[in-house]
Amino acid sequence: MAKLKTLLALFVGMTSLLGCKSGQKAEGNSALVNVQWHLESAKDLEDKALELGIHMTFFLNQGEKSVSGFSGCNRFMSGATWDKKKMTFGLMTSTEMYCDGRMETEKSFFNLLKGVDSYLVIGEKILLLKNNTTVATFSKKTKTTE
Repeated sequence: MAKLKTLLALFVGMTSLLGCKSGQKAEGNSALVNVQWHLESAKDLEDKALELGIHMTFFLNQGEKSVSGFSGCNRFMSGATWDKKKMTFGLMTSTEMYCDGRMETEKSFFNLLKGVDSYLVIGEKILLLKNNTTVATFSKKTKTTE
């Protein structure tokens, strides 16, 4: 029984150390993670989104290497990868609500994200790029617990 307690204590200690280490990694990438990014502009998308009163967002999850957000009608999620310059999004999955007049805009938003291959953070903004051309600009809002 003493060996089991010792092993359990060792496991808890190692888990705590690893948790601290991953927390430090996320802090080092704080310009991207733990931030709710709100669509500010995107060619052929912002006018329709503004007209419909849509606030499209995304949030990068460092621990799971994923992205989630709001696409105009539905919540979505996907695998995602990013490093100092590159960023890609995987196949998008979403809730399946129908919103009259918003479905085409949502589809355009997913296509926009699917084409992203890099990014640039400038102050409180992130520019999503495809072939070194800005396809969307998002502004930063620190995510709070709801």
